[in-house]
Amino acid sequence: MKLYEKYLKEKGYTLDSVMDLEPKQIQDLMVGFTDKIGEQNATQLKDLQQSLKDQGVAFAGLKKELTAKEQESYAAQLSKFFKENEEEIKSNFKSQKGFNEIELKAPAAMTTGSVTNVGTVPVLYGDSTGFNFKENFVSAIISNSKTSKESHKYTELFPKDGDFTFVAEGESKPQIDFLAQTRFAYPAKAAAWIKLTEEALDDVPRMESLAKEFLAKKHDLFKQRMIISSDGTGAGENIKGMTTYGRLFTAGSMALAVDNPSFMDVIGAVLTDISSTHNYQDEMNYDANIVLMNNIDYFLHVQAAKVKADSKEPLYALNEKVIGGVRIIPTNEIPVGKILVCDAKTYNQIAYKPYTVRVGWVNDDFIKNQFVIIGESRFYGFVKNLDENAYVYDDIATIKAAITKV
Repeated sequence: MKLYEKYLKEKGYTLDSVMDLEPKQIQDLMVGFTDKIGEQNATQLKDLQQSLKDQGVAFAGLKKELTAKEQESYAAQLSKFFKENEEEIKSNFKSQKGFNEIELKAPAAMTTGSVTNVGTVPVLYGDSTGFNFKENFVSAIISNSKTSKESHKYTELFPKDGDFTFVAEGESKPQIDFLAQTRFAYPAKAAAWIKLTEEALDDVPRMESLAKEFLAKKHDLFKQRMIISSDGTGAGENIKGMTTYGRLFTAGSMALAVDNPSFMDVIGAVLTDISSTHNYQDEMNYDANIVLMNNIDYFLHVQAAKVKADSKEPLYALNEKVIGGVRIIPTNEIPVGKILVCDAKTYNQIAYKPYTVRVGWVNDDFIKNQFVIIGESRFYGFVKNLDENAYVYDDIATIKAAITKV
């Protein structure tokens, strides 16, 4: 327990209760406090007591003019005096330096003039509005899981030779078989780092948290971009994205069969192509559920589309993003003029090492008061071999031309 707390307790008071006393009573307590902690000569004591009496008189005069709120402000100042000056008062008496004083200041009205900047104003010192990054939507449309394995293996089964047939009495039955193929996927690493100085943390509030937020959001958007369009090149360090898995549209019996096709006809043709393309007979149909296209193409082919060329009546409902039961997602990740139609649920994103943040030094960073924040993760991103037929990536104009009746 602090000495001033012990002293007040002996007198039957607490810091809160002493604020309700009259100025003369507070003055007596302050004088008694200095008597208790100091070993001083008579002259010093007389000077100290006279100073405290003068302060008490001034305090008494002020108290009559103060509102309750102002008195509370004085109480806070007095409390601060007791707490902050105990050791200094004891030290002053021991070194014969005299006594402490407390100046009780009348509170002033707070105006815009009360706010000033002391010293050099930092480049950034206002509240941050956050990073205005684009939407991260891809994780909601694909399959997500996690693993502790450094490689992911999966086995695909499909028929090989032979089939059932009708057999006459006494005749041989046909033999059939199937094939099993095991394939492997390997995790890729997504990583980046940012360097900060200790001064940056001091001068710009929240700089470290902003840097970590920046890394995390950039990491997630990088993964989204790679899941959509990574080319899969390199010695296994790159994943293969949806557009790279995508094959070209095959019109088949739909070729040159549609009068003046609309954009909905274009999507319908691709959906039909996907559902009717199989790796083997009797394979289940793939049902595509997602269309990705550029924002400009979305405006031209959906929002601005009219019932007739000379009509102002919109072909689709305003801002419609579901056509034929398929969700359309406008995104700049797809180039203008291109379209990706797929069953996105067949794309596998498997977390191997979750996103982590580490802080440390590189080379001579320590002696320069600099440090590095690293954000990274390792994950699988792939489509199983037999599921690749569920992805079509082609030019909108090419698909439309392929089904347009001439």
